[in-house]
Amino acid sequence: MKYRIALIFTLLYTLNVFAQENKKDPRYEQYSGGYGSNDGIYLFDDGRFILYGYATAVFGEYSIDKDILSFFPEKRELFEVYATQNKSLGSKTQINYAGFERGSISLIRFNNGKSLQNIFNDNPNCFSGPFVSEVPKNINEFTLYNLADKEYGDRIRPYNSWKYKNDKGYNDFIFIYNQPRPEYENFSGKMVTNEKGTTLKLSNFGGENGYPKYDLKQNEEKQSQWKELLDMKDKYTRYKEKKEDFIMANKHYSVILDPDMSIYNYDSHSNQYISKNVDENAAYYNDNPFNDIRYLRKFSKLQPESRSNTRISEKDILSMPVFLSKCNDPSGRSYRYKGVPKSGLEAQYEKIPPTTIPSPPMPLAPVKK
Repeated sequence: MKYRIALIFTLLYTLNVFAQENKKDPRYEQYSGGYGSNDGIYLFDDGRFILYGYATAVFGEYSIDKDILSFFPEKRELFEVYATQNKSLGSKTQINYAGFERGSISLIRFNNGKSLQNIFNDNPNCFSGPFVSEVPKNINEFTLYNLADKEYGDRIRPYNSWKYKNDKGYNDFIFIYNQPRPEYENFSGKMVTNEKGTTLKLSNFGGENGYPKYDLKQNEEKQSQWKELLDMKDKYTRYKEKKEDFIMANKHYSVILDPDMSIYNYDSHSNQYISKNVDENAAYYNDNPFNDIRYLRKFSKLQPESRSNTRISEKDILSMPVFLSKCNDPSGRSYRYKGVPKSGLEAQYEKIPPTTIPSPPMPLAPVKK
């Protein structure tokens, strides 16, 4: 089970540390293990957990008081922005929008212009990410907006407008939208043990029956998942201990978690880090470009200049979104990532002439408030 994509959107936030106190209670070791099946939760003996499911991997910490387990998922910023100087782009600006295809409407405004632009069309589908756009100009400032009222329910809404300054002349960006989700709200649980085994019943997940604990020794697939998660957790813990305000990513904007920088040389001409063993595993990386770790760029985190609540007028929104992503789009404008070559099968299909009639168009730094 792969958690890389979901982890990218959760790996950069500050935790309150309970671990030292937790080690005093033997139940942390007793409860350690996996609960559930296709979705569930992993508890670690240092007081940390991972809540997992389809496209979900939420890190957090838990504490035990009497017979109640209290869970504290990591709180996420609504937007995150990372940037670097990419000399290969010349005067252009390139932006990777990560996470914006999910959830409610998000918009962008450049250089304090009068018009805003939806990042995606309404009800987007048939995704072909990563979602990368080019802007034929320098960006001095920009503002990200989100209209997420329906996703919050009774929860407190964050500021919907985040304004950023680009005073260092960056021209290559990663914009991240962290969709508001109930998995990031605090919840509680209780262990129930009977002749059938141990079950973890949670207040918000797992239904009435809860998540049964499974025996890792009897399940090779779960053993593999457990080892993968332990490795991910170790890398994540090291990353957080460093408290770094940057990420490393390859040319396709895949974030590389905690890379061993001793195997790279910095190339000032291209402003990237190049592996000392660049020729090793070339065939593998050519076939798996999103996993390519031979060439990395350092993206620094930008803090918003201000956050506020802003009313958006429909008349100020441009008709075309940044990305049109739509199944069977007759216009042929539906977005497809062009950073990797098409597979041979895709290329063959495109050469086949159409024989059907197309359907009609259809922890934060202080900021000003």
